[in-house]
Amino acid sequence: MRIGERALESLEWPLVVDELRRHLRTPGGLARCDDTLFAPDLGAARRALRETGEARAVLEQDGAGVGRVPDVEAALARSERGGALEIGELFEVAEVAEALAETRRRVLRAAELAPGLAARAELLPEAEGLAHEVRWAFDAEGQLRDDASPLLGESRAAIRRLGGELQRRMQDALQDRSVAPHLSDRFVTVRAGRYVIPVRSEARGHVPGIVHDASSSGTTVFVEPERAVPLNNQLREAELAVQRETRRILRELTEAVGRAAPALRSGLVHLAELDLAFARAALALAWDGVEPELGDEGVIALPQLRHPLLPRGEAVPNDLRLGETYSTLVLSGPNAGGKSVAMKALALAVLGAHAGLHCCAATGARVDWTEAVLADIGDAQSLRESLSTFSAHLANLAEICRAADARTLVALDEIGDGTDPGEGAALAQAVLETLADAGARVVVTTHYNLLKEMADLDPRFENASFEFDPETLAPTYRLRVGTAGSSSATAVAARMGLPQTVLDRANELLEREDRRLEQTLAALNESRVAIERERREAERLRAETEADREVVRHKLETLQARRDKLHDALRVELEDAFRGAHEQVAEIIRTLQRRG
Repeated sequence: MRIGERALESLEWPLVVDELRRHLRTPGGLARCDDTLFAPDLGAARRALRETGEARAVLEQDGAGVGRVPDVEAALARSERGGALEIGELFEVAEVAEALAETRRRVLRAAELAPGLAARAELLPEAEGLAHEVRWAFDAEGQLRDDASPLLGESRAAIRRLGGELQRRMQDALQDRSVAPHLSDRFVTVRAGRYVIPVRSEARGHVPGIVHDASSSGTTVFVEPERAVPLNNQLREAELAVQRETRRILRELTEAVGRAAPALRSGLVHLAELDLAFARAALALAWDGVEPELGDEGVIALPQLRHPLLPRGEAVPNDLRLGETYSTLVLSGPNAGGKSVAMKALALAVLGAHAGLHCCAATGARVDWTEAVLADIGDAQSLRESLSTFSAHLANLAEICRAADARTLVALDEIGDGTDPGEGAALAQAVLETLADAGARVVVTTHYNLLKEMADLDPRFENASFEFDPETLAPTYRLRVGTAGSSSATAVAARMGLPQTVLDRANELLEREDRRLEQTLAALNESRVAIERERREAERLRAETEADREVVRHKLETLQARRDKLHDALRVELEDAFRGAHEQVAEIIRTLQRRG
């Protein structure tokens, strides 16, 4: 997709990317956000949307995506060059290896639910052997275990034994009558890796041994007694053996990482793609979005579209369509009435679908493949190029006219604004006709009456207006396709507190033809609001009628059931009575027959 950084910023795409970042867990996934997220072709975009849907189904089933992993690229590169890794770096590599294996298992378990993700998970390496090798070598505190190698265990045991023996000998030295009078204090410490005791400087010659340090004041020297030298030498040799063996073990583990580095690096690339899929899915759940159909016929159909960055409870959903019966949608209505928000929401739905994101719309959403999104929104002033805001907008529009074609979406906010209204409207109409001739899909916001009239003259154009409540003087943010909207500037000014004398004079100064059209549009808006109010009232009354009818029906059914029950009981009673009477008559006949 071709789109400039300035257009992305004006459409607020970076804010959408920031929302996506919050759900990413891997350095590779985050790095992809610094690059383009847009699919290179229609097939790749469809695949990304399908993977988002699969990841969403997995999240809805068990709530698990990709776990966080550290950035180990520097460690992998150093291990391949033969450098030694620190213990912390080895742990991070083990963490990555475990995450790759765990993600592979988890996604493959959901293969029936997410076959596309499972195919990608198959590409993750099974690196648990490396993770086990690293984890086994260290204890819970992150230190090499004594049994990491026989030599390491023996050397550490020697250190513990020699250290204990040295402590005893040094304590004996502190108690020695020939030494004790010359001490500046009674403790054992370590200097330069050797066990020493503090001796007064002036008594240095009375304590045989090696001086390793002195106090800052110079009054005390730290002496290694002669009797401790052999044991200190043995202890130092054991410590050096531990250091050498530690380096050897770390080198072996580093070599194992180096051998696994290509597979781990490849796995991290696929893990980043899985991370992106699950992040897109988490965002879809947060937005309550839907997977749009992605066709190739230039159709954009977004029922109940919401801006993704507005809270769900605050956004007013609206139906927006392009590319079916008309290619240019002209949005009009009051300032702060929702025009720019709707335009940006449509553009963001297109951008999002090309990045595998679900859109904030209802079921049935469709966003066909687009190769370029061109936009002219906001303050385009360029001091560096000595361009005024209007001139900069014209330069941008010129580039848009040259670049637009049948696979282009163009978003234009307040086109032609910033100059003489008559000339600005004429230029705007010419630009829109040029874009329509090129086959581009265009959504444009305007206050120009000339542009509002284009839908009556050219079937490629359609009006859509945002309602304005004439009673509260506030926008409703509800969109009406097929009608132009009044800018309601004086009504907005009244709501903002402009004095009535100013408003009255403004009404007097309005040009007669514009005033007539504004009045007509305002009257139409009032009529629409009244009709809508009456429609809602009729629906309420109908609902109440339906409820009353349901109550009556229920009562009739109850009465009918009671009647049927009484009828059945009466019938049984009559049948019993008739049967009893018949038996009595028969008995009387039998009695008479016996007497005769």
